[in-house]
Amino acid sequence: MRSLPAWLDMSDAPAFPALRDWRYPEPDEPHPAGDAAMGRKIVEAQFSAGPSVPVYTLAHGYGPLTDFARRLQVAWQSSRHGLWINRYGYLSNEKLDAVGRIYHREA
Repeated sequence: MRSLPAWLDMSDAPAFPALRDWRYPEPDEPHPAGDAAMGRKIVEAQFSAGPSVPVYTLAHGYGPLTDFARRLQVAWQSSRHGLWINRYGYLSNEKLDAVGRIYHREA
């Protein structure tokens, strides 16, 4: 179980030591994926697609505000073509404000 997260580049640190740890986080739990791992996957997807194919990152609205903002920041910085936000029903006014702050800071 310890080698699969490394092989799939799911985390920046050792993660998922037991089978019970393999689950999708609940809407109020932080996502275990690391910033560097997420960024590498986004860059690799664009590289694999080639420069003429736009790759849009898919971010989701799950998680606490700080976790959502962290993942959104990585997605925004790593994607050359922009992103989609999925699970819109999980966005709050605070999360929408974070979207605006990240966009205006990076744009």
